[in-house]
Amino acid sequence: MSDVAASAEDGSTADRLRGLRPAWRGLGAFLIYLALTCVVWLPPIGGAIARRYVGDGWADARLYQWGLGWTPWAILHGHSPLFASNVFAPDGLNLTWVTFVPSLGIVTAPVQGLFGSLLTLNLLMLAAPALAAWATYLVCHRVTGRFWPSVLGGLFLGFSSYMAGHMVDHLNLVMIFPVPLAVYLVVRRAQGSLGPVAFVAWLGLDLLFLFGVSTELFATATGFGVIAFVIALLFAGRDRLRLFGVGLLIALSYLAVGVVLLPVVLDAVHHQPSAVLRPIDRTSIDLASWVVPRNHERIGGDRFTDLTSRFTASSQEDAGYVGVAAIVMLLGFLITERKRRSTWALLAFLALVATLASGPVLRILGTSTITMPGKLLTEVPLLQHATPQRFPVYAALALGVVAALWVARGTGWTSWVRWGIAALAAVALLPAPDPSSFHAYGTTPGFFSSGDVDAQIKEGETVFAITERPGTELAWMAASGFRYQVPQGYVGPVPASYVGQPIYRGLAVVQLNPYVPTPKDFAAWLTERGVTAVLLDDDAAWKFAYLLHTVGLRQVHQGDGVSVWRPGPKGYVVNDPADVVVGGELDHIGGILRAFSFPSLVGGDRITGPDDRETLFSFVGPDCSSCATHLRALETFAHEHPDVRVIAVSSWDPELANADLIRALGLDYEVAQDPLGRMATAAYGNTQPILTPPTPFSILVGPDGVLEAVYQGDWSAGAAPAPIASYTGP
Repeated sequence: MSDVAASAEDGSTADRLRGLRPAWRGLGAFLIYLALTCVVWLPPIGGAIARRYVGDGWADARLYQWGLGWTPWAILHGHSPLFASNVFAPDGLNLTWVTFVPSLGIVTAPVQGLFGSLLTLNLLMLAAPALAAWATYLVCHRVTGRFWPSVLGGLFLGFSSYMAGHMVDHLNLVMIFPVPLAVYLVVRRAQGSLGPVAFVAWLGLDLLFLFGVSTELFATATGFGVIAFVIALLFAGRDRLRLFGVGLLIALSYLAVGVVLLPVVLDAVHHQPSAVLRPIDRTSIDLASWVVPRNHERIGGDRFTDLTSRFTASSQEDAGYVGVAAIVMLLGFLITERKRRSTWALLAFLALVATLASGPVLRILGTSTITMPGKLLTEVPLLQHATPQRFPVYAALALGVVAALWVARGTGWTSWVRWGIAALAAVALLPAPDPSSFHAYGTTPGFFSSGDVDAQIKEGETVFAITERPGTELAWMAASGFRYQVPQGYVGPVPASYVGQPIYRGLAVVQLNPYVPTPKDFAAWLTERGVTAVLLDDDAAWKFAYLLHTVGLRQVHQGDGVSVWRPGPKGYVVNDPADVVVGGELDHIGGILRAFSFPSLVGGDRITGPDDRETLFSFVGPDCSSCATHLRALETFAHEHPDVRVIAVSSWDPELANADLIRALGLDYEVAQDPLGRMATAAYGNTQPILTPPTPFSILVGPDGVLEAVYQGDWSAGAAPAPIASYTGP
């Protein structure tokens, strides 16, 4: 710290800070950020960091558990880390478009060996905001020489709206600290405190690490880095020649990295998805996103849903919010620092980020207005798969630098004003993580640690895993030490031969797109992929055990949370006495039911349709000990509405345990059997995730087959719930 900058710090705290070496001050800043990270994101999991996910534990987190283990294992066993022959077997999977975070897998290999993949993943998630804030602090400290203003500046990236949204589960995106670290290295080189050889070497290592964390971040950081460098040259004045020299060294670093990564980049271009992964017109931010908080913001996040529901970007992905106080801070920065070239350079960069984040069309509260330059991104190779709604993260970095500079340059009473406004801007960004109920438990079944997996599954065997949540099949394979291979997986882009097959992501109780194949289709698929064993999660048995029986699989082992199933001597043989047929789209109001056919539970004829009447379907789960009242209420409703066809559907009951109970009621309306819950899954699974068989729920289908209403819960005294009554009348 220079004498001038040091003299600006006063008071006992400042005196003590001046006595510390820069490295100790940097450590202090990191510990501040880490403490704040723990205060924000640890409480929802109650300290169960080794058993619950810091994120929500959805499929992405389980993919990362597999990815963290895959790279070290592949290297140690002589496999290419870029091709997983044991996923989508026997074809294998090219990983250049899969977020398997090889950099993080390599550096955390010892931690994984000691503590397992879940704790390692959680530690990385908690470290990510602190590291991003700390790397931004380093940038701010280089340009201000002041500790507390730099600490403040770090908050704008480390706890930005971008970080708040992606802390839900996107490890590859929150590990963004190499980006501000690269800026720090560039600033040091421009200031002359880092030699050319050291600069090229450190920047090259940083870029390599970033590429191994997220190819998307590498691409977008490079793009915005070029923009920032061009702007800096335009405003450099007499320093333009020196800055141009820094640019040559940056290019040299990229050249060195390019030589190393050339095979990977060529592979990525060759295997580029045929369609854009995320259409840019649906993944851009609204102009109002900059000042209207989304639900992951602690202050005001749940008060503006009527406005934010109009935005195109999802709440999790929308990184635009900075708040009104930050806009005021930018205006103050412009007014008070307008005579400096660096001021205009920073503001120009922020303006360009905001422009590109708007995508191809400027939207204001959901209304499309004018065409924007972001449309050009659709023509840029590789960058066309990036999403503009994530671009504001680069604005957050620049905003942190603005905050640090503005506060550090304040004098007298204006210093307090600047601190107040900048502090309010930082506080407005404080995240509000999901409540405890959203954070899943991720304990791996004892089957994989007790030795059962070694006894039951052969090396290299093709195994199909059915789990509670998608992605778990990959985490299980990693927990087995990559002992076996799987014919499917939740990995993002899939091989061309799998496109259009609903089973390509496997089977799980909680699915974004619920799907239960017919026994015929399932048997054919298992045969085609050479599956010789099925692992069934105990928590998924209620839904899928009957399906396994109907294709000739037999349970050969049960214990420690997992059962093992294998085909009998005749292989896969279809035995489906129910032969349920459901055709249509029941995942949303307005969807069309085209056909259905069930065996009757109370008579010999099959129940088929639709016909020219309104039809009320009411689904009861496998535990029908309390469903008698509900079924009687439906009978009352049927008597009062003879023009409505009433069908009760006994669902998710593979052992037909409810059959005798329901028959004993003597119901005088139609009751169908759906042992696999095919229709119930299609109708219920997209209204909310199915963790356990739901309580009774009902849907009303119009004479034209259109889904008109959904009601979850029991009926009482035969009175139709409001969503149903509004269509069926009194």
